[in-house]
Amino acid sequence: MAEFTPHEFSEQLFALGYSTPDPEQLIAGTIALISRQWGCQCLTLFTSAGDILFSTHCEQAEFKVSYRPENDQVRQHGELFSVPLSDQFFLLSDQPPVPLFSSLWAKCFADHLQRQNNSSESITAEQITRMVMDSIPTRVFWKNTSKHYEGANQAFMQDAGVSSAAELRGMTINQLPWANQNRQVFDHQDDLLLSGQAESADYEEALLTNGKTQWIQGHKQVIRNNKGEISGILGTYHDISARKQDEEKLRLLATAFESHEGIVIANSQGIILEVNAAFCEITGYSADEIAGKTFQVLHSGRQNQQFYRDMWASINQRGRWEGEVWNKRKNGEIYPEWLTITAVTDDSNEVTHYVGAFVDLTEIKAQQAKVRRAAIQDQLIAQVFRLTLQGSSIGHYLQRTMELILESQPWLMSVASVHLAPYQEHTHWQTVFNLNLPGNGNSSIADHPDTQELLKELAQSRQPRTLLSCHHCKSAPPHGHLLIPLQIEDQFIGVVILALRAFDNHNPDDESLLMRLFNVLALGISRRQTDQALITAKEEAERANLAKSQFLSSMSHELRTPLNAILGFAQLLELEELDEAQLENVTEIIHAGRHLLELINEVLDLAKIEAGRLDLSIEPVPLNMVISECLSLTQPLADKRQITINCDQNGLDSLYLTADRTRVKQIILNLMSNAVKYNKESGFILLEFSTPEYGIVRISVKDTGAGIPEEKKSEIFQPFQRLGAEASNVEGTGIGLVISQKLARSMKGELSFSSQENQGSHFWIDLPQHFSDPEHNDEAKDNDTL
Repeated sequence: MAEFTPHEFSEQLFALGYSTPDPEQLIAGTIALISRQWGCQCLTLFTSAGDILFSTHCEQAEFKVSYRPENDQVRQHGELFSVPLSDQFFLLSDQPPVPLFSSLWAKCFADHLQRQNNSSESITAEQITRMVMDSIPTRVFWKNTSKHYEGANQAFMQDAGVSSAAELRGMTINQLPWANQNRQVFDHQDDLLLSGQAESADYEEALLTNGKTQWIQGHKQVIRNNKGEISGILGTYHDISARKQDEEKLRLLATAFESHEGIVIANSQGIILEVNAAFCEITGYSADEIAGKTFQVLHSGRQNQQFYRDMWASINQRGRWEGEVWNKRKNGEIYPEWLTITAVTDDSNEVTHYVGAFVDLTEIKAQQAKVRRAAIQDQLIAQVFRLTLQGSSIGHYLQRTMELILESQPWLMSVASVHLAPYQEHTHWQTVFNLNLPGNGNSSIADHPDTQELLKELAQSRQPRTLLSCHHCKSAPPHGHLLIPLQIEDQFIGVVILALRAFDNHNPDDESLLMRLFNVLALGISRRQTDQALITAKEEAERANLAKSQFLSSMSHELRTPLNAILGFAQLLELEELDEAQLENVTEIIHAGRHLLELINEVLDLAKIEAGRLDLSIEPVPLNMVISECLSLTQPLADKRQITINCDQNGLDSLYLTADRTRVKQIILNLMSNAVKYNKESGFILLEFSTPEYGIVRISVKDTGAGIPEEKKSEIFQPFQRLGAEASNVEGTGIGLVISQKLARSMKGELSFSSQENQGSHFWIDLPQHFSDPEHNDEAKDNDTL
């Protein structure tokens, strides 16, 4: 049976008296409960005269008057103990009376015994017991063997939601407003007790009532009659919610105290009382070493006395201070931390303790420094990269870049040189840049004997090499050299030689930064070498193209003179009396000659344009006159193939172009003749005019021909490309559109097209519009410039 505290033992005795109205049962039940708690084999209830009222053992030793307690105190008589109830009654036990009941219960029980023989008393013991039971906070209830409630005190009935004992009597646990899981637990306890498997049951449960939780700690025990038979269950419990809350708070505080933050507790004088494990780990002090000392043992000296005066003034005024401080570990190391100090006050608002919590910022500071360093390095690399992308010469680029790098690295002297590695055309190291290199004249530091071996090693390993002492730079202070390779991916292109102050120790990270910077430098050198090669190649190509154009122009003139003679004599032959076969041959000569002349004229035009020797006469050109001329020249060709040309010339009288009339006519004729030649039989040609934007006139030629395949559209403006038409019987040179596009652009216009295979093509030319009002012309010119 579980042991009770004196308070709980008395409550059980009160509950027994409250639930047992029969005097004899009350005496028997009370003596039995006391006997079980004390573990007695013999327990006897005596009057002060020595009369036995009840005994758990029939063969009680002979009573002696000297056994009676004195001064209401427990007395020991050999192996027996006398326990007073009142001056009229006492108990004699063969075991120590532990736990001892309260004096209030003893008085109530003694009054009940006294009033058994005095029925004239105004208030009964049962009434007193009920008054006491209803006044205590412990919940008391009792049940019969059918597990129906027989009674309870007011505290229990309030929990159960009933207003009287009569309402409760006969109810079962399933009729109480508790959660189902609570009912199952309590019902199982009742079964164990009523079956005789246990005399009592102790429990601690979260009692759920209508959504509210109440933690309770309770005790149940069986009630037995005079025959020792189980006649019911007596139960008590009391509310321990406040204790549970306190335990949870203590658990949370314990968890917080053992957090990763250092925590220190000091009294109002600043003397350290308690620290957690994190404090010891951060500071190096054990709890025993730091106890009894003040916060001053942690001061690093980096903050002056005024700093600490302001800190404590803030704590005393506002109850709190937080900020960054530098403290000192046990080993003397100074470290940064973020500290929060809070003042703890009592009900009188007097400070009783100070609680400090801090986080070691050493790692954070190191990371911040690393991030700042990386940001500075990235900014430097970005600056070098911007210089790399600029279009400066290689000499200016190396000058500005090396100055920037050396200014940012104070551990380097402002002495440097850049050398390109030997390659096929140059079998020795080529010096391309020197910065403040003293005492060498025209010689290269790469030629110095003590650097030659390092250069060979560097070319093999592609790793930096260091020369601790240089003996060749006579005018410079004592120094050594650091050799950094220049690489583009896996290609080794050269080396940068830097000057180190004598005995200077540099950081490996600094060397890594130089490697990154000089990788960009290598890219800049390679880019400028490539650009120079491209410029040279472009100049050579331009010279070759000019020579080609000049050759074509010269050849065109040379070819046109004899060709004109051939055409002239062929035309004279045509006038002679010739038979049919001779006439056919002469006609073929004239046809072929004209085609060749057309080709020569177009080649001559193309050569003039590419050579920049095309003469244009820019003037106002009436569009209606040009279109009329083009239609008259194209219509006969269209009629031969039964092709219809639709052209609405309304409004053309007011449209003027700012262009060369002859060249505009040449472009339109080329577009229209192509629309006829590459159209289908009995097809259509649509000629349209519009102003897609202010100051621009668009002339569109649409046909219903075969169209241009998507894969061949990119070749349409390439010279001598006929897109497969050369295999047909359609005549052409393949340079008409090229010349037309170049002519359009030379007149500040543009020629473009769209086409869909098997649906036809649409070509158009945009040319500047001429206005009769000079202000409009100026405005159009401005728009063209924009």
